[in-house]
Amino acid sequence: MEGEAMEHGREAGNDGVWLFGYGSLIWRVDFPYRARLKAAVRGFSRRFWQGSHDHRGTPAAPGRVVTLTPEAGALCVGMAYRIDAATFAPLDHREKNGYVRVRLPIEIEGDDGVTTVVGGVTT
Repeated sequence: MEGEAMEHGREAGNDGVWLFGYGSLIWRVDFPYRARLKAAVRGFSRRFWQGSHDHRGTPAAPGRVVTLTPEAGALCVGMAYRIDAATFAPLDHREKNGYVRVRLPIEIEGDDGVTTVVGGVTT
């Protein structure tokens, strides 16, 4: 995935960090968060392209899970979560097996319908 790789939670200070969810982080929200808002990232598409043997499939026949792939002009809509650095540890275990955390601009839609672009991360 294009973008600047980010060390595990290093930048999440007292204000936390925005995390972009585009797959299971939308429908399986089993982690603490400070805020949750509709969001999008530009230049990426959501695809069932990543092989996984721990969530679906086996080591010999990995199943497909959602990943983001670079695509010029694309817009991927999801959710943004404001989380604390400690939240990365359980998410790293849950989302293991082939993801990389990167820093990307995230477009967040507020309750008033106004969109703000913030720095954030996705996996």
